[in-house]
Amino acid sequence: MRATSLSPKFGRPRAPFFGEIWCPWIRTLSSNGSLNYLVKHHTLVEPSVRPRNRIISAIFTRFGRAGFYHNYFIRNLWRYIWRFIVGISSLPRLPIKESSLTESSVDIENMNTDILIIGREPSAVILANEISLNKSVSHLLVYDDEDDLSEVEKRYKIDSNVNILRGAHYLGYFEDGHVFINYLKRKIYVVNSKKIVFATGTRDVYPIFENNDLPGIISSDLALKLLKNNCIKKDHRIAVLGYKERGLMISRLFADAGAEVYLIDVSGSPERITGSEGYKVFNKIDYIKASGYDHVKSLEIRLKNGEKKIIEIDLLITALNRQANIEPLLQNHVSTAYSESLESITVLSRLDGSTDVPNIYVLGSMSGTKEEYIEEEARIISKTILDRELSSDEKKILEKIFIEKKLVDINSKIIDKRPSFYLADSIYGSKFICPCEDVLLEDLVKAFENGYISLEKIKRYTALGTGSCQGRICKYNAAIILSYLKKIPIGSVGLIRQRPPLEPVEISFL
Repeated sequence: MRATSLSPKFGRPRAPFFGEIWCPWIRTLSSNGSLNYLVKHHTLVEPSVRPRNRIISAIFTRFGRAGFYHNYFIRNLWRYIWRFIVGISSLPRLPIKESSLTESSVDIENMNTDILIIGREPSAVILANEISLNKSVSHLLVYDDEDDLSEVEKRYKIDSNVNILRGAHYLGYFEDGHVFINYLKRKIYVVNSKKIVFATGTRDVYPIFENNDLPGIISSDLALKLLKNNCIKKDHRIAVLGYKERGLMISRLFADAGAEVYLIDVSGSPERITGSEGYKVFNKIDYIKASGYDHVKSLEIRLKNGEKKIIEIDLLITALNRQANIEPLLQNHVSTAYSESLESITVLSRLDGSTDVPNIYVLGSMSGTKEEYIEEEARIISKTILDRELSSDEKKILEKIFIEKKLVDINSKIIDKRPSFYLADSIYGSKFICPCEDVLLEDLVKAFENGYISLEKIKRYTALGTGSCQGRICKYNAAIILSYLKKIPIGSVGLIRQRPPLEPVEISFL
């Protein structure tokens, strides 16, 4: 995978590493002008971007650290420097009048329903099927990823009575209602509902180690899409950063596809992993370091016994713990909690899936539910959403599911054990916490030590969370890392405020 862009401050090469619509460096325009969100960035007539010289990039990295713009010299002379830059630039000035574009450039449809279900995993489909049996209640299932939905439909057939909106992305809750956008249809949906259910699933956590921003380091979600689209060659050398069952699953799939696979297991349970599935295994990992510049070329592994190993690779897949997709709930003011089952931040929910905001429910993996309970949970919670009584057996099942989520008060939880995604030997070096805006782990820690003790203030000092992904990659990692390194409760640093729109929207679209 080659570079498709340069990072904003340091000029380091960047390439897609997450498959979601909001990922930086993954959104491109196809030849017919429609948006394309995956893989096919390069043709013979459209080569990849040429990275900045390694030495020049290193200089920018040295002097472009967070806080450099607070320097006395920069702060006082910047206005004159900026005027000079604008004066010699051929770029047009920003317009001072309102845009001539109007709402007529996009179709807007208003919708009303009793129950709105926003989904990105099977539990949403199961719930919609159950609710659709009640003819007296209107409902709407919105599922944004059509490729993912087609996979879900192979296991769970969508009932013909289910009202479904496909390929519409949630922009957030506005004064007019819950707003969704469909890029291909150039259409906006404004939905008002009495109750809303979020089953938005989980995503890969961004790992922290030396040179973790190199092209060729990708999430397991994106890797599976590459595999499905036949983008993996049999001679590819692939390292999988694995944690628990997901790492094993990804390693097996790519080994079966004919790639040479190395599983870098960070779960701490090496006895059950033998590598007999056609891949090599490295256990008891202390830290790792990726090498290369325009592309990841090798991986240095240090074991806990001090031994070092270097493997040559073409691709590094991260399959560590999962982060709940809770941004829509944060924007709807739902409180957060820490799930020891997920080992990540999620939302605070009750036994019946309800939250501290009336008429907002959560279910599925994003709430901390284990995979083996997802179907059963959705069927039972459908009754609570429809205000039906549960049997004593159903209550016991929900109680068991809830206990295994292991939700902990975020204001008292201190991370004592090193997070599975933290694979660095120190805070120094090219360890990116926020690759969108070139914010390093060192920047995060130093900002905290300088008195910026909340993520909102750290954001203003470092630009953490202000890039294209709007904090999805960095803010949860930042809170957990600070808790681990500084031995403080996760909740003491808070999270970056989540404002709409949740998905980046090109101005040209509207």
